[in-house]
Amino acid sequence: MFLSEQAWHLSHFAPDHLFFFNKFGCSVRDITQSSDVFSRMAVVADNSVYEHGVTAFNELTLFGKSTIEANFMCAGNIRVYILKKDEK
Repeated sequence: MFLSEQAWHLSHFAPDHLFFFNKFGCSVRDITQSSDVFSRMAVVADNSVYEHGVTAFNELTLFGKSTIEANFMCAGNIRVYILKKDEK
């Protein structure tokens, strides 16, 4: 799984979420080094807005076309979107 974060907090960074994903059993890697390996991506919207198919950043482009498989609302206005890569 690849993890990306959008945040409006100076004190919240993707490495914080990477730590917790790894701690709880996920295998998190760098999409810029091996984009074909991933079938899922977690987008962490930390007090921000993610609109599937509208929000654009490099990691989403590298991941490719996808659908939202699940999304979860967490405390602190954090929402996690699990994207599944569309089959080619």
